[in-house]
Amino acid sequence: MSTAVLISTYNSPEALRKTLLGLTVQTHANFETIVADDGSSVETELILKKRAFRALGIRHFWQPDRGWRRPRLLNWAIAECQSDYIIFLDGDTIPRADYVESHLRERRPKTYIAGNRVHIPEDVHPMFTDDDILTNRVFDVRELAKLDPDMIRQRLRLHAAWPAAMNLLTYRPNVFMGCNASAWRDDLLAVNGFDEAFNYGSDDRDLGARLTNLGCRSRWLKYTLVQLHLDHPFTRNVEQLRRNRARFLESCRTRRTWVEPGVDTAAERIAAEMTASRLKVA
Repeated sequence: MSTAVLISTYNSPEALRKTLLGLTVQTHANFETIVADDGSSVETELILKKRAFRALGIRHFWQPDRGWRRPRLLNWAIAECQSDYIIFLDGDTIPRADYVESHLRERRPKTYIAGNRVHIPEDVHPMFTDDDILTNRVFDVRELAKLDPDMIRQRLRLHAAWPAAMNLLTYRPNVFMGCNASAWRDDLLAVNGFDEAFNYGSDDRDLGARLTNLGCRSRWLKYTLVQLHLDHPFTRNVEQLRRNRARFLESCRTRRTWVEPGVDTAAERIAAEMTASRLKVA
């Protein structure tokens, strides 16, 4: 069985570099690496070409920056993916060394799995050195507490003695957390991927709802699938989030599985857009 790690990113080259460093020290190293880039500038491409990441064999999928179009971009990446199983990761996170191994160990037929993320304050993560990441010292809560004493509160998340038991105690049904999730490609194709009608917010939850409607089981593994999130400022559009939530709830209520447009036409639509852009420039 083949595996892909699908990373989504937008104009966060330094954060993406830290994500890729985390992937270079995975205990399970046999995976396809895909970077889905929603219109970043050339700095991101330069990061991907660094010698340190050549062994990852990165495939870079880029679309022009015309606002939030992450669902369409991920649909394109899923369409072009050559692997049976896809692990999702955001380009502002650091995966623990057992991240890929844990996703693969916990996978089950007709099942999608998800975890959460430990938030690292914006004034803390710039102090991470490359060696801190490569040795996984960034996951040592004692070391984190030296940078921010409040990080000691994450002791249980990062060093759970019985993660399987803690997963059961904190179980949440039907959650697809786009920054930390995995699913079978065939199941993603069966629902036609992400709903491109979504703007920022709830597009991943909607995918999880439709996978459940399809008959897939969900597993919430908060204490097993461990990653750090490199916190950054962002702006909430309350009205947009309200509309997205309403559409997500509609998927739950109507038991919707299939959406259009989706994976099945993503590649040809993006190719047509690229061609039109080149002709316009010419």
